[in-house]
Amino acid sequence: MPNYWTLIISGILNVHIVKIDKVPATVEEFIEMRDNIATTPARGAVMFILALKIYLTDPEIGSQ
Repeated sequence: MPNYWTLIISGILNVHIVKIDKVPATVEEFIEMRDNIATTPARGAVMFILALKIYLTDPEIGSQ
């Protein structure tokens, strides 16, 4: 099983493919990743999905 995520977000005119190589382990890592990835609303949605995954895996970190 690969240790990365590939998320495909499809809009009316665009398709965004985002590959996440590593799930952030800290809030600081998440913020840094967010600043690099969430440059459009669709890419912001990718970070929201990742935040939900982190919350389900570790609610303590995910709720920060």
